[in-house]
Amino acid sequence: MPKLPSLVPAAVAQPLSRGTELVRGAVGSLTWGPALSVAKPAILSVFSKIERGTLLLVDEPAEFRRVFGQKLGAKYNENLTNGEYVSRRADAIPRVELVVKSEAFWMRLFLFADMGFAESYMLGEIECKDLTAFFQLFIVNREEMGNGTTWFSSLSTAISSLARTTNTLSNALLNISAHYDISNDMFAAFLSPDMTYSCPIWKMHPDPSEPEETLEHAQMTKLHRFIDGARIKSSDHVLEIGTGWGSFAIEAVKKTGCRVTSLTLSKEQKALAEERIEAAGFSDRIDVRLTDYRALETPERPFDKIVSIEMLEAVGQEFLGTYFACMDRLLKKDGGIAVFQCITMPEGRHEAYSKGEE
Repeated sequence: MPKLPSLVPAAVAQPLSRGTELVRGAVGSLTWGPALSVAKPAILSVFSKIERGTLLLVDEPAEFRRVFGQKLGAKYNENLTNGEYVSRRADAIPRVELVVKSEAFWMRLFLFADMGFAESYMLGEIECKDLTAFFQLFIVNREEMGNGTTWFSSLSTAISSLARTTNTLSNALLNISAHYDISNDMFAAFLSPDMTYSCPIWKMHPDPSEPEETLEHAQMTKLHRFIDGARIKSSDHVLEIGTGWGSFAIEAVKKTGCRVTSLTLSKEQKALAEERIEAAGFSDRIDVRLTDYRALETPERPFDKIVSIEMLEAVGQEFLGTYFACMDRLLKKDGGIAVFQCITMPEGRHEAYSKGEE
């Protein structure tokens, strides 16, 4: 397996190198040993459902090897045998070796499912010479693994139920950090210059004779839709739930002269947002706080307006009541306006999707 620097850019690898600490923090009050005693057997139980093909698991920290699925005789592969023989039919379906280099892999996979597996691979916590065969192995066993589209479905369904009952302030911080504290440079590589990380609003019927609409223009259309929809004026104090990299706050102040208090749980986003705000000359009008909305104290004078752009997806359906109760507490009763944007889906897909961790 190539060394880590050749797999991912240094800007991505550096924050990921804190992964073990993040994983340890995710188990909350549990100690590392007892947490592993839960995570590892759960994952091995998933592996034990393999019926077609062969997975040789080499656990270096625990110094043991185990074969899941069809056992291969020495004449097929000396490295994939424990002395048992099967028919030649096994030779036509996936056979793969997975080497576990760090015990952090078990907790990462247990907590974050497919994303955890990908991060463990990037961090060198596991080695697998043939990832294609690895995923094929679980595809051909998908009926045994559960009804999901990937082998992680059985595991992630169980984990999602655990996550929904432990969505504490510290876990929310962990989830946001794992996603947004990877690298500002990485996000800048595919976002428009305004660094807006949410769905834009494109022209419904663009004029073919006009230049093609840019992503930045579509994002500005979206931001102005919020500013106008919330009827923000210069005297307003606006609360933004989910700072991103500061594009809404900057545009709102630029257009109306209002004040904005913006909340984020990402240290990386806060740092860059504040740089951009200072460069725009609005440091006296915009206050970016590293604070969960649930922890924000009710101000003496409630906020005139509240704006939240694609943050609801991170709340979880069980906590929507808590979320909107906080909005009610923070928004002024007379004339207050709150505007939200969120991603939706057909009702028929909701039940299955809600069991996942996306």
